[in-house]
Amino acid sequence: MTAIADKEECRIAGAAVDGHPDKPIREDAKIKDRPGGCLIHKFQRGSATKPTEWFPSGQQACTARGENYDCICKKPASVADAVSVR
Repeated sequence: MTAIADKEECRIAGAAVDGHPDKPIREDAKIKDRPGGCLIHKFQRGSATKPTEWFPSGQQACTARGENYDCICKKPASVADAVSVR
């Protein structure tokens, strides 16, 4: 799996993973103590109004924050249109 490196791609992936096409996205480029890339808080899954989160400056691995987040990744470029949660 590969990290999603684009905010719009993250918005689309979060909406697809969560099943809500209009799910908002929240960006915070200043936060570094989160996993980098595209995330959904586990307690926000299933909500059309709770945002997918985009941390472009995050420097931690997806597993670094325990069970708080679902990191959204994509398969390598040959099948880039498929996304999954790990």
